[in-house]
Amino acid sequence: MPFLTEELWQRLVQTLSMEGRAVSISLERYPTTLEGAGDELPFLLFRDIVTDAREQRADRRLDPKATVAGTLVLKAYEFRPEDLAILSKLTRLNIDQSSSGNLGNFFELKINTGESDSEAIRDRAAKEKARLEKAIESHRNQLNNPAFLENAPEKVVAGKRAKLAEYEAELEKNSRLLAEVQ
Repeated sequence: MPFLTEELWQRLVQTLSMEGRAVSISLERYPTTLEGAGDELPFLLFRDIVTDAREQRADRRLDPKATVAGTLVLKAYEFRPEDLAILSKLTRLNIDQSSSGNLGNFFELKINTGESDSEAIRDRAAKEKARLEKAIESHRNQLNNPAFLENAPEKVVAGKRAKLAEYEAELEKNSRLLAEVQ
């Protein structure tokens, strides 16, 4: 992993022209907060925004290489342009930021897809919903069958129950995405 980390560091330094940085990541001090952010914004917030962006992109099945527009609303903070450039690079989003004191969380990230993208997302989500509903019905039928429960090993029954819970969670997530896109 140190080789991978160093490679990523070198690319970020070259891509974002981060002058004044150490020649190697091993010579940099460990980040505790974003540069210049003081105690107002912990480094963990930066990480959480990147994680949220990647999860939203995966949920919408957006091309991981494509750069799309996004809106970031922060609670009582604003990123410096340099930090926003790094965040945009890591999330592959063209981010417009604003601040609002009315947020329940520290931030809210919305990925803005075009109309044609929304239709494609809606179609994929509808197909996925149908597939999940079919799988849930199948697993419920098996788990409601007394003969299956009597004859199947406990390990298999437990696996079916776990898979059913997983499918139900995916269906809930998919339904939220479908409601957002419509």
